[in-house]
Amino acid sequence: MKTKWIQMKIKGWMGTATMAVFPGATVADFLRMAGLDAPGFLSIKQQFFPLDESAILYNYVKDFDTVSVELDLVALGTN
Repeated sequence: MKTKWIQMKIKGWMGTATMAVFPGATVADFLRMAGLDAPGFLSIKQQFFPLDESAILYNYVKDFDTVSVELDLVALGTN
């Protein structure tokens, strides 16, 4: 399986980041790899609900899909 590339948009932050998604990586693995080790959730346009952190992200995205991340700012202590 090849690596997929996606655009990550974090709610409340400007811009996007291009990130790699590796086969077998869960949503939690992806968020840690992106340096976002805070509570939050990840959603993609094709899914009605946010993906569970144990979901295999690779199975839900195509190359250059945009994923949205919303972090729990209270847990981060930035509110």
